[in-house]
Amino acid sequence: KNIQKCKGDKEALKFLKWLRSVRQKYNKIKFVFTGSISFDKIVDIGELQKSDMIILAIPVDGIIKILPQLDGVSSDTTIVDFGSTKELIVKNIPDSIRKNFVPAHPMTGTEKFGPTASIRDLYRDKVVVLCDIDDSGERQREIERK
Repeated sequence: KNIQKCKGDKEALKFLKWLRSVRQKYNKIKFVFTGSISFDKIVDIGELQKSDMIILAIPVDGIIKILPQLDGVSSDTTIVDFGSTKELIVKNIPDSIRKNFVPAHPMTGTEKFGPTASIRDLYRDKVVVLCDIDDSGERQREIERK
């Protein structure tokens, strides 16, 4: 609903449109963005916990901060992080949601960051390394390998 109100990079807008199409296909998926990008709606943590999939594409310190708040998600919920490093994130995953969690590291990007460092088709034809996948639940391993 708010896509037309987004300001900034054209690629961010394209990505948001793609996310909207995914959300329309998989009704329960909710997307939460921090910062200046707004998409559909911001949901509280209780609403987020009802999602089929939660993608954490925020800085590592933000991922670590939100992890304890995800306690209580359904065993069917898959949580994926796209943080830049894995060791701190994995060490901070509460035991109660470890089976839900798939630590992922897209092998793309540069040392630059922020909206001005955006790259067209950043994830197209790139490898994503799934880390410590043996500690994820069976359902989560199946979903992520697709």
